[in-house]
Amino acid sequence: MNIFKTVAIFILISVTPQTIAHDQGDTIEQAINYRQSAFRMIAWHFKPMGAMVKEKIDWNLTHFQDHASAVAALARLPINGFIPESDFGDTHAKSIIWEEPDDFAEKMQAFVEQAGDLQEIAQNGDRDEISQQFIQTARTCKSCHKKYREKN
Repeated sequence: MNIFKTVAIFILISVTPQTIAHDQGDTIEQAINYRQSAFRMIAWHFKPMGAMVKEKIDWNLTHFQDHASAVAALARLPINGFIPESDFGDTHAKSIIWEEPDDFAEKMQAFVEQAGDLQEIAQNGDRDEISQQFIQTARTCKSCHKKYREKN
């Protein structure tokens, strides 16, 4: 057997159990942890951008661009953690998410789009335009929180 077939078989064998486990469905706790982790990563990158826009820290275009790129990439992730019946447990998600899934999905998609726009606009370097788009992105985020997130 040649080395490429051996490697291919090894990869197939090592990946198959993980794929099967994932296809069987994640537990509710895993789903909640997944989406909370994604939101924490988004917040990690969002906060310094907000501080720059509010002039609480020095403006650094390169850092802002890096954070905006990270948020644009991460914005697509949380929706995957809102599986059926994951409205119970250690979560701030309101049960209305599962009662109005289309509206929730639209709001999540709006955030994805705004985050993508922020990433794109950040590349042009115009601080005023970047700040305005950051504010719009933050408003999109907040509109979802108002309806679908329990307050801490």
